[in-house]
Amino acid sequence: MELLTLVGVAIPFVLSPGASFALTLSHAASGLRLAWLYVMAGTAGGTFVMAFLVGATGLGEALTANLLGRSMLEVTGGAVLICFGLILLRKGFGRDTEVADAPDTSRLVRWSFVTVVANPKALSLYLVVVPSLASPQLRGLTLLLAFAAIHMGLHTLWLFLVNWGAIGVPGLVGSVRAQRCAYAASGLMMMGWGLYMAAPVANMAS
Repeated sequence: MELLTLVGVAIPFVLSPGASFALTLSHAASGLRLAWLYVMAGTAGGTFVMAFLVGATGLGEALTANLLGRSMLEVTGGAVLICFGLILLRKGFGRDTEVADAPDTSRLVRWSFVTVVANPKALSLYLVVVPSLASPQLRGLTLLLAFAAIHMGLHTLWLFLVNWGAIGVPGLVGSVRAQRCAYAASGLMMMGWGLYMAAPVANMAS
């Protein structure tokens, strides 16, 4: 029953479009058939690092109790997503040859890692939501790592389907125009998410 609860909590976070969705879509459209695998390598690495740090170091309690620290985290995370969104936009509106270049898979893994550990949405999930699910049988670091395993398992399946869907669209892979549109749409999505994350802090400052 506890595992079903963890699955139920994870599913909305998996299905809501975010940075990993945007990175998978844009790179799959550019012809990288295993984009989902590279994105998941970085995403899973970042998620498990985050879950371990929150559960083992007391980082969660410190940030939850510190409004300034939480606000700085949200601004930094939003800025990171906006920067990555601008890079994708540049690829979308750049030269045709630039879009057609072979994707840098090692950079894709690094991007995916950074967008997770700097993402206030993901951090809030592991700081606030998951600890509230604790029970006598499942709590603390064990709970966080168990949830991370379920979360990443479902996320792997979702990104695989996104990757497969992008590659399966007739004329998408190999079409420079379609690739540029995918990069631009993904960049706008990532920038929008970054602005959404930073907006509450900006409102507080005003």
